[in-house]
Amino acid sequence: MPLKGGHATRFCATILLLIAASSSAFAQTGTSSHIGTPRKKVITGKASFYGGSDGLDGQTTANGDTFDHHEHTAASRVIPLGSKARVTNLKTGESTTVTITDRGPLARGRKIDLSKDAARDIGLTKKEGVTPVKIVVTKPPAAVP
Repeated sequence: MPLKGGHATRFCATILLLIAASSSAFAQTGTSSHIGTPRKKVITGKASFYGGSDGLDGQTTANGDTFDHHEHTAASRVIPLGSKARVTNLKTGESTTVTITDRGPLARGRKIDLSKDAARDIGLTKKEGVTPVKIVVTKPPAAVP
């Protein structure tokens, strides 16, 4: 049965919207197999740290590595695992480079959890707990063949 009047127009508009939505989603994902790649490579927000006396040393991280608070690693929910990022403390200006190996932080409002040694590099202490940072993704994860 043919569509009449405004029904045909609405039907065509709906189909065009579905095509546009699926093609833009495809264009955003491309051929990358990494979910969660941030649209922008610079992120600002709060950083905290984990490791040391909290019992996480020796635990398995999201990428399968063993967590060691002496390594320069970090946890992020939005940066792909395996990425390298430069984290700068906006209060002190100090920065360090970390590899994203885990998912977190678990606390709301935080963008990244740094290993204890990485946090120390930027002047973030246990006493302070949280500091504003700028995170620049410097190297995306290696492509998966």
